Amino acid sequence: MRALVFISLILLWFVPFAVLGMFVWPLQGEVIGLGMGLICLFLVVLLSDKLMIFFTNPRRLGEKEKMMDYVKNLSFRLGLEDVGIYSSSRFSGNIYVLDNIFSRPKIIIGEGLLQMLSHGELQVLVYYALFRVKSGEAIFRSLANFLLIIIFLPILFFGKENSSKGLFSTLRFFFLSPFYLAKVFLFRREKNLREEDHKFLQESGLRAPFASAIFKIGQVESFNRDNLLSCFFQNLALADHQEEELFQNFFDFEYGPSARYKTLVKES
Repeated sequence: MRALVFISLILLWFVPFAVLGMFVWPLQGEVIGLGMGLICLFLVVLLSDKLMIFFTNPRRLGEKEKMMDYVKNLSFRLGLEDVGIYSSSRFSGNIYVLDNIFSRPKIIIGEGLLQMLSHGELQVLVYYALFRVKSGEAIFRSLANFLLIIIFLPILFFGKENSSKGLFSTLRFFFLSPFYLAKVFLFRREKNLREEDHKFLQESGLRAPFASAIFKIGQVESFNRDNLLSCFFQNLALADHQEEELFQNFFDFEYGPSARYKTLVKES
């Protein structure tokens, strides 16, 4: 199901290019439009992580900071090369992983976690981030998420707070539902997250601090869902915040933070 959603996103990406080419130049225009779509897709893959680094304005952790040494040692152990490690005050309540086939992986630590989590809990989340890079999950998430945001950009404008009453509230629900469902199947579906957690715990054996970190992040109030950057970064986070109120009463197959924590504790 997850692969089907991702393939659908790729196909949906090319539709506007083909339609535009058809109207501009019948027959040959569709081919030109698809070619332009391919070029734009390449640019998206090439620049997506750099754009996010630009918008979040993170601080690169220096050589003297303990986390930098930890990342270097663990990266070597996992067979990874150079991994960038940053901290950010804009999205302070989680850890985010960006990866790109044309540049090195990047881990962004929210500065709020430095006060909220113990050193062991923080380290296990960094370990999990590196594990996500090693498995290729980070590349998949980065590309799929960037495509999802761009394709649904016009729809996301229905999420503005000033459009949350009456008719606009109904439109907001029906137009945002496909976006939300695609996000669940790509990033938050129980089957995928449980498999990912299981593989990580098999390698690390750090169940207790991992479960504790997931629980603490799950208690944090989610950032502004109507902000486009927030919509992007919540899909790259290692742990979910509280479930989104808009859809939780309609779609109950999402693997929320409380359910994820209970599973980790129950299997211990």
